Amino acid sequence: MNSDVQRLALILEPLAADGLADALAAAVTGLAGHIGVRIATPGAVDMFALAEDRARPRPVGAAVELTCRSTDADATLFDAARQVAAGLAGRIDAARSTVAIGPLHVIEQRAGDALMVIAARRDPSLTAAAFFDWWYNQHAPLARRLLGGTIPFGYEQVHVDQARSRTACGHVGFGWEPLDVYETLVAPSFQTFIDIYADQAFQQGLVEDEAGHIDHASLWAGGMDGCAVAMERG
Repeated sequence: MNSDVQRLALILEPLAADGLADALAAAVTGLAGHIGVRIATPGAVDMFALAEDRARPRPVGAAVELTCRSTDADATLFDAARQVAAGLAGRIDAARSTVAIGPLHVIEQRAGDALMVIAARRDPSLTAAAFFDWWYNQHAPLARRLLGGTIPFGYEQVHVDQARSRTACGHVGFGWEPLDVYETLVAPSFQTFIDIYADQAFQQGLVEDEAGHIDHASLWAGGMDGCAVAMERG
């Protein structure tokens, strides 16, 4: 379960939607030459209105994902995050925005412009090591089995390091949230996710497996329009 690729996600609370996409694009200018950059802005479909039996999560207002394969990834990613945060000054609520950083595990590689961005804390009864073992070795394979053996969307897990994330928040001037989960699901269109939400057996199977593992009261999520400025390929 080791990974030499690190991802830093800035989970943003915009002050206004007008001009947000342009401001994000300007803030990441110049970064794509040495790290992977993906921008996520709110999509036209409210995905979580489709899951009527689940509590609504805190919405993700926007996100910037920075990905790097480096022996000194933190320095590279922290510098990039500072640039992005500085470029968004006056456009985001820094105190209500946060950072999640950790090793990236790509469960399923697929391209697309429709994203589901999800963040959460683990159940407090679990250690971080036990939680990440469950998430990678049990929960991800279960999703594949429930979907008939093939995951029809990209599935990317970041096993969040809380200590590094707290340090990163200090570097960029954001509020800190003690997250353990940051994941991105990637599909060609939101219809892929709509079809999955219509599968009650899939939904029930995931919810039952998440019991005692994920603190659903801590959930952040959003259906997002994604724009890959450049994806790090190592």
